[in-house]
Amino acid sequence: MALRRSLGRLSPWHGVLALLVLAQWSVVAWVASAAHHSGWLYGDPAETQRLHEASRAILHGHLSQNGGGFLWPVLTAPFAAVGASPSAGLAALVLVQVVVLLPLALLSLVGAAACLAGRTLGAFAGAVWIVLPLLGYRFFDVRMRPAVRDGFLPAQLGLAETTLFPTMVALAVAGYLLVRALGSGSAWGAASAGLAASVALALSGSALVFVPGLLCALALRRRPLPIGAAACALLPGLVAFGLWHAHAPAAEAPLLHFDWSQFHGNLLGFREYGWSLRVVEWVPIAGTIALLRRSLTAAVGVASWFWLGVLLRGAVPDTFATGDPFHPSSAFLTLLLPAFPAFVLLVAALPLLVP
Repeated sequence: MALRRSLGRLSPWHGVLALLVLAQWSVVAWVASAAHHSGWLYGDPAETQRLHEASRAILHGHLSQNGGGFLWPVLTAPFAAVGASPSAGLAALVLVQVVVLLPLALLSLVGAAACLAGRTLGAFAGAVWIVLPLLGYRFFDVRMRPAVRDGFLPAQLGLAETTLFPTMVALAVAGYLLVRALGSGSAWGAASAGLAASVALALSGSALVFVPGLLCALALRRRPLPIGAAACALLPGLVAFGLWHAHAPAAEAPLLHFDWSQFHGNLLGFREYGWSLRVVEWVPIAGTIALLRRSLTAAVGVASWFWLGVLLRGAVPDTFATGDPFHPSSAFLTLLLPAFPAFVLLVAALPLLVP
């Protein structure tokens, strides 16, 4: 009887959210069966080995310089305590990523879109989050698809161990909290967004792409208390990141790096292995215009997040290179994971262009 009363209190919206989560897990199941793997080991074995060694170092009281951000090895140390092999404890870690973190990112995107333009757009954003990686797989030609299937998709879905996946999840949560705070003007909401961004910074310095959009969007609200609260919540993450970057400057790919010739070369590589670069370029531009029609502050926050991610992370050298043009790398796509939630929001905003 109590179960029946509980089910009676659930709204159709909760059913939509449950269907989205189930659809997400079905995509994970397909990728898990289709992608190349060895047991629970997906993605780049060298990166898994590096992160596992960093987690093992924590168990011995050392802070390794090869673990991306400093927080992820600390969080994964209990999983690494199972054994010295990179696959030891990996099953439990992958299950946590797929069962807990991935739905958290999905529901955060749904919540952000719903705050912007209602639950219909929220459900559409959830569908975009689920379907877009699969469409991206079909977007590339046959030379690139194995790299997308075996490298990018496991990283984006939490099947592979990489610091960029939890960073993406933390930024998705921060994006939801930011959009909500912009709508309510709440100082607590702004502080929550800053705190989530601080966690993302502790996971990976690539989360810096979110910080300018957060501060600029709150500044446009012209309310000192929310921006002050967000700045105070951001401060621990920025200080920790600065100290960590001074301790381990080579722990990650270049974070604040832009080289126009290298960026142009990466775009040429994207055009070579994809079907239409112009369409991909048009989508975020149109999505930015659509968000501007709905909310200036939200558009500044989301668009700054995405475009900074593309400019600063998309100029890393040799992201397609493997030495074999018939077997390119998917590193270019994987490096952009911290900006992927913003891209999903821009795509989901396209219906707002309709008068």
